[in-house]
Amino acid sequence: MTQLYKHIETTFTKTIMSTTRKPAIVFVHGSWHTPAHYAPMTTRLTASGYTVSAAQMPSSGSSGHSNIVAKDIAATRTLIEKHVSAGEDVVVLMHSMGGISGSEAAHGFDRRTMGEGNGKGAVVRLIYLASFLLPVGMSVFKASEGKLDPHTRLNDDGGVTIIDDAHGWLYGDVDPAVTAPIIASLNRQSFDSWKAEPRNPAWLDVPSTFILCEKDQAVPIVYQEMFVEGARKEGAVIETVRLGTSHSPFLSRPDELNEVLCGILEKV
Repeated sequence: MTQLYKHIETTFTKTIMSTTRKPAIVFVHGSWHTPAHYAPMTTRLTASGYTVSAAQMPSSGSSGHSNIVAKDIAATRTLIEKHVSAGEDVVVLMHSMGGISGSEAAHGFDRRTMGEGNGKGAVVRLIYLASFLLPVGMSVFKASEGKLDPHTRLNDDGGVTIIDDAHGWLYGDVDPAVTAPIIASLNRQSFDSWKAEPRNPAWLDVPSTFILCEKDQAVPIVYQEMFVEGARKEGAVIETVRLGTSHSPFLSRPDELNEVLCGILEKV
């Protein structure tokens, strides 16, 4: 009888821990950037009690190498696998172009696929921060009718660089003193990113939240809303939250963004 009580107590304790433990966050950054550029956001999430993992995406800092986005996906899947294998649930947080590779990387880690009672975690939510949320078979290049944004240039080596008004385009509501060193440290981005087409986006299987940035000049709000409505028509379950910011609230309003993110995470 004593052993039975101990077994019940142990099972109860594990159940309570699994339902109260905060999910780990796997963050996928956008084009031209590095995880370090997002420190105002990630450090606040860490201070709020969340474990945040982020890998440098190979496509940022590269030229037009074929299939390099597959390396982005693999880098993110490695982080997800690490957490779910340790029994941790995961929320994948994506900014801008990171929504393409992050959606693919999370595929197959949903709760139904991972199963219950086996000691493994699962990807329990996707968060898109002014991200590209594309349907199967669509690419950014196709969506833009084969044109790059006039703020950018495709170089002979297949790398895309920002050539004009990076501040206004990406960081319109951020103090220029804050953005100056960031702009100076931006990478070139592989053109392969613009051609990448989703095949198995996880938003078909995992509940999502899209944070709409209403003053975004890089991914205008009309396109963000189109992404959400298009995914919903495909059967995706997506909630939305609005911020009156540019493309980069992690720099312009990091405290407000942290409050929004924690509110989403607390409901997971």
